[in-house]
Amino acid sequence: EAGASGMEHLGWLLERLGFPLRVVAADDVDGEIRDVAARLSGPARTARKARPAHYLLAPGLDRIGTADAPDETGGTTADALRTLLTVGPVRHTHLLAWWSSIGVFRSHLGFASAVEVDAMLLLRAAQRDVTDLLGPLVTWQPRDNRGLLHDRQDLPEPITVIPMAPIDGATARALLRVDWAGA
Repeated sequence: EAGASGMEHLGWLLERLGFPLRVVAADDVDGEIRDVAARLSGPARTARKARPAHYLLAPGLDRIGTADAPDETGGTTADALRTLLTVGPVRHTHLLAWWSSIGVFRSHLGFASAVEVDAMLLLRAAQRDVTDLLGPLVTWQPRDNRGLLHDRQDLPEPITVIPMAPIDGATARALLRVDWAGA
């Protein structure tokens, strides 16, 4: 499955671009999310120089079935996800995740998710789900090789985009050769 999704090529590219990568086993995802959120919830560290950004890449979050199960402290993975969204950005920690079910997305993040999530890329989402997330004024017809990008910070309204296909080795190597500073 990872081969078809291009995740190993994405990981290779991220490491070459200077982003340290640590892969967490599927059984440990709940604990990792909770640990990161707990570190964010602690006292803010004062530092002379800015901390480097920390990205939590979490594909397939709809597959963690225990998000609402409380741990020994009473907290849940869903609570931790909401902490990542609300506290993370100001602490240079960003969640890049996807769910294949908008219903599970809502159950994990709550109804405030449309406000707390800065950007969403909706792929193959039905109009009723788009309305549920973005309001009744946004119309959308799902099509192959198209997505609806909603960016609360930079776009006045959602736009249609052509998303990148799963990354392969050749594309990863080509992206590595791009002079991003001069682009």
